[in-house]
Amino acid sequence: MLNQGNALTGAASPLTPAPGTSVRGAQASAIAIAPANADVVAIVPLILRILIVESNATRTKELTDANWSTWKGSMKCIFGLCDLSDYVLSNVIHPNPMHDPVGAKNWDFNNSYMAMLICENISASQKVYAGQDNKFYKV
Repeated sequence: MLNQGNALTGAASPLTPAPGTSVRGAQASAIAIAPANADVVAIVPLILRILIVESNATRTKELTDANWSTWKGSMKCIFGLCDLSDYVLSNVIHPNPMHDPVGAKNWDFNNSYMAMLICENISASQKVYAGQDNKFYKV
């Protein structure tokens, strides 16, 4: 098998530069140097931030006292488009901020985005029931 490069043997590859090679800029932050016997654990947030959809597709006829059924169907489509359906159904659990601070912050952002979509699509008379200062899970 061909050795593609190993920092311990002195060979260089795109992923492991030769020892003593100077690394600058974005590459410097991307390369971690650890002893050969160390376990390197990358912390990846469990929850990713939802990309905001800037489109008229996130708008529907506002909820009133008379259009619950059609509004609900439209909102299901909007949540699906924005990849928020699992938040609405409470399938995404808030991560523990002590174990996953980035994931917890992303969950809060996604939850606020969902609450904003709801508040943007209900009439002023319905906002009394939603409470504009509450997070969605408290509404």
